Amino acid sequence: MSRLSRRLVLGAAAAGLAANAAHAKTRNVSEGLSGYAANLDTWFKQVPFEQRFALAKKLGFTSIEYWTVDRNNTGGTAANWRKLADDNGLSLTQFAPAWPNFADPSNIPALLKVTQQAIADARVLNCTQFTVTGHALVDGMSREAQLAGYTTGLMRMAPLLEAAGVTALVEPFNRVNHLNHLLNGSQPALPMVRSVNSPRVKLLWDFYHMQLSAVRAYETEKGF
Repeated sequence: MSRLSRRLVLGAAAAGLAANAAHAKTRNVSEGLSGYAANLDTWFKQVPFEQRFALAKKLGFTSIEYWTVDRNNTGGTAANWRKLADDNGLSLTQFAPAWPNFADPSNIPALLKVTQQAIADARVLNCTQFTVTGHALVDGMSREAQLAGYTTGLMRMAPLLEAAGVTALVEPFNRVNHLNHLLNGSQPALPMVRSVNSPRVKLLWDFYHMQLSAVRAYETEKGF
């Protein structure tokens, strides 16, 4: 057996250190992600929805969120998604049901039906909150009437939410790339939510939408 040269030993040591550093870096990234929730509708879109749970786990996530429970052509149910989450050690932080446009008061019955289903899904999913939107602009209605209609809808939801111990998070959008919506940025959503006066109706302060709304407001004020 030939003697090991100093260069060979040093090279092997350097390779070992590099491998350990790479492993540590990967571990640190995974540990860092454990404090965040992966949105399964925006991450891992290259694979079917049901395969995204395992990918979230592989990256080190321990929490997830997604949009609707009922997905076209998948046959999935809340129980299916709960099992996939449990099998991968993941908890669901929130989901986003498909809401009717309830700024129009004629859609209140549909709103209450969706609310009841969302509460039932939340129980199965072991999730205590979901996102509420449903604020596209309504043709032929004044802005004031739409705001009143949307507020009324939230007030009608509140007793159902309080009885179930589930929280609805009202999510405003922005005027940059989510056009034609009643709620953009923190105004008038924040005073609206406060007027509902329910511990189970809160504002979802989405940084993406809020910062875009603030930039647009600033540009409008300055005449850009």
